[in-house]
Amino acid sequence: EVKTIKAALESIFTGRLNDEGNIKFHILGLCQGGGSRIAIRLWKTNTVKEFALHIKKHFEDLEIISDSKSQLDYFNLYSLLSNISLKNDIDNLPPNIHGSVVDSILDSRIKYPDTLQQQCIRRIKAEQDVSRIKAAILKAYLNRKETIYNTNEKLIAMSLDLDNKNQGYLCGRLFAVLEKIQEEAQGKSNIGERFYGAFSSTPVTTFSTLMKLKNHHLAKLGGWSKTYYEKMIQEIMTGVSSNGLPAHLSLDDQSRFAIGYYHQRQELFTKKEKNK
Repeated sequence: EVKTIKAALESIFTGRLNDEGNIKFHILGLCQGGGSRIAIRLWKTNTVKEFALHIKKHFEDLEIISDSKSQLDYFNLYSLLSNISLKNDIDNLPPNIHGSVVDSILDSRIKYPDTLQQQCIRRIKAEQDVSRIKAAILKAYLNRKETIYNTNEKLIAMSLDLDNKNQGYLCGRLFAVLEKIQEEAQGKSNIGERFYGAFSSTPVTTFSTLMKLKNHHLAKLGGWSKTYYEKMIQEIMTGVSSNGLPAHLSLDDQSRFAIGYYHQRQELFTKKEKNK
């Protein structure tokens, strides 16, 4: 039985899943109760095969295009939780989030907790940084939610999705391009620090300011670069609603904003590397 469990866990790396793993397997989760007492947090019973399939689904939910900073193929639980924690200390997280995330890993029919999304968005805005792991967390949260509730939203792809016309996703893509234009024109960018929070929550309030900055930066670039970025912005804007940019983005669309921003940044970086 130990060999069966070992083979099932290793199948994550080999791609081979032991279809004979029908042995019953039990998972007991403990947490600290009042004082020195230990309390039962969760008790799950399933076959080795079913547990393996749920865990495999968790890793699939997190799959997203890699960046130049991340060397990890898979994110462990500590990495997920520490990256959405103040000062990367998981003791700063809400008390129930740890167990709720484990529940979602062991049973893919359970939605990731809302606090996972909320904490992730909070850290992104505080740090003005959409890292690969944060984008992966938001992708996993949204896709699991859509799979369970069927809200008719498009599932988030691993990399840039030109067919995704969600307004939050498009705004995120647009912001990434505007930031890149400033970087090319000035050698650095402070758009993220100044405008990420406002544009990801209420896009219409800062849109005109960002467009004025964009025109100023494009004038510095000129030539082929100016035309290249103008076409890219035009392609993104064709998907924007005829009523203009949204006045407000829900938390789910703020998550799509972050993913769209991350996807577009990676696409721009990849094209730059290819053109070298």
